[in-house]
Amino acid sequence: MYENGAMSTAEALLHVTISSPKEEFIEHLVIGLLQEPFVWIGKERFRVETVRKLDQPELSGDMSFIMLSPLVCTTKREPEQYQQFFYPGEQEFERVILENLCRKYQVLHGRPFVCESGQFGFAIDEAYVERMNGKVQKLITLKEGRSDETKIKGTLAPFRLMAPRELMEVGYECGFGEKNSMGFGMVKVEQSL
Repeated sequence: MYENGAMSTAEALLHVTISSPKEEFIEHLVIGLLQEPFVWIGKERFRVETVRKLDQPELSGDMSFIMLSPLVCTTKREPEQYQQFFYPGEQEFERVILENLCRKYQVLHGRPFVCESGQFGFAIDEAYVERMNGKVQKLITLKEGRSDETKIKGTLAPFRLMAPRELMEVGYECGFGEKNSMGFGMVKVEQSL
């Protein structure tokens, strides 16, 4: 990444993954890309060569995931001015992640989802953290150098989640944690060998 926030790559092909619980959104996106197969990223124009729908994985109440983008977990308490970021293993982390998934479920389905904390567990892959020498926290700077610059802290590491299947589905389709509309919290299912 350059100082001005621009990115560059020598790769001939770029792969972009998009997820949404709203089938209609995905259908409209695909139709639009088929009708006008070009997208702009920054000042660069790219031609879309293929669009394909990935099969939904079989989800259960105990899953292992690989983060494709950092998971962001925050809370803001009054009268504090700034968000407080939480990381796996911290006392508030699981509660905040669970409440976030339940809010998303309610928005999508129009009814609350009641989940007791005993039905929910999040465990980061400690072997991965060790291999990375503990460096799994990422700091992302948006609009760098501008007056509205924002720094977002997240975690990028495989994890295991124990939760009701309905919440697994919400997290898989919407993203886990916060700032999902900005691309944070996207996962893929870890395939056992």
